[in-house]
Amino acid sequence: MTARVKYGDEVRLLDLSSGGALIESPAKFSPNANIVFEFAGPGQTVLVPSRALRVHSLSHVDDSGRYEGAFEFKRPLALTDLLKEPASTWQKIVARCRDGRILQGYTNDFQVSRRGLTISPTPFTSAARDVSMTDVDSILFIRDNAVGQPENKQNAQATGRRVAVTLPDGEVLVGTTLNYRRDGNGFFVHPAASPNMLRVFVTPWAIRNLVFL
Repeated sequence: MTARVKYGDEVRLLDLSSGGALIESPAKFSPNANIVFEFAGPGQTVLVPSRALRVHSLSHVDDSGRYEGAFEFKRPLALTDLLKEPASTWQKIVARCRDGRILQGYTNDFQVSRRGLTISPTPFTSAARDVSMTDVDSILFIRDNAVGQPENKQNAQATGRRVAVTLPDGEVLVGTTLNYRRDGNGFFVHPAASPNMLRVFVTPWAIRNLVFL
């Protein structure tokens, strides 16, 4: 997902919720300034009017001239809808199950709010298995040229908060996240060093440890 000021610069998202955003920008904003952000998700673009709560320079970090700002949205952002993939998109996945099984294939019906998903051996086939999300630890979304999935660009410009998640098998997943909630159904991590892995969905019961970096 990308974010920019309407008719202006692209900004880096550090955190995002339905009520506001924490961003990093090359431009300075005045306190209480009214700003319209343009958020582009996988399937849609949304304009959200907001108000600057606080803005401060990052000169103590480096001399790039960047600013960090916290903004309050004037109307709630439908975050789940914004992050949702288009319904017709087939995605190559590897699902790691709690009992040790590894399920590979394609899905076109994954949603964070759903209790399950279907996995097909190939795209556009009626042969599929239903999988309950309570049986899954994590889902890896893999780049696949056959269904037109783009290469992961996260290494060039990471979006979101940097995080390290320890999974049940001891693997430490390092990347960025925008939608982590303690009481949520799970969240996405965009890996920092896996160009062919687009993102990883981590279920709440798969978290042995989580640290924001």
